[in-house]
Amino acid sequence: MAFGTLKADTLTHSTAGSLATNFVVEGSAKFHCSYESGGSTGGAGALQSGDLNVASVTDNGTGNFSPQFTNNFSSATYTVIGNFEIGQDSGAMRNAMTRSRATSNTKFLNYDQNGNLTESVMNHNMLAGFGDLA
Repeated sequence: MAFGTLKADTLTHSTAGSLATNFVVEGSAKFHCSYESGGSTGGAGALQSGDLNVASVTDNGTGNFSPQFTNNFSSATYTVIGNFEIGQDSGAMRNAMTRSRATSNTKFLNYDQNGNLTESVMNHNMLAGFGDLA
């Protein structure tokens, strides 16, 4: 059963107030993913459940990974945030950064505490991106 189109400029909650719908659309992540990498198997591991708009993760070399988007961004000016956890360091978080962005993927670099690209066993590589989809 189809219900048609719902159009609204404002969402109102009975006790929490109102919010313009553009904050919901523009402020929501357009992709997010979590995956494991490195270690004895090397490369990018399988995507973990709950990922949004990511088809796969490509291993580009030591500590360099690219999530491949299911739906492209409209331009390469979107924002990416992320971090990763090194498994053997009992929850230690390390530096991570976006190297480059394309409309169909982004390159993400994982650095250890000494500033070197790392291929350690990394659990929970976590990324999210914000911007407009094509």
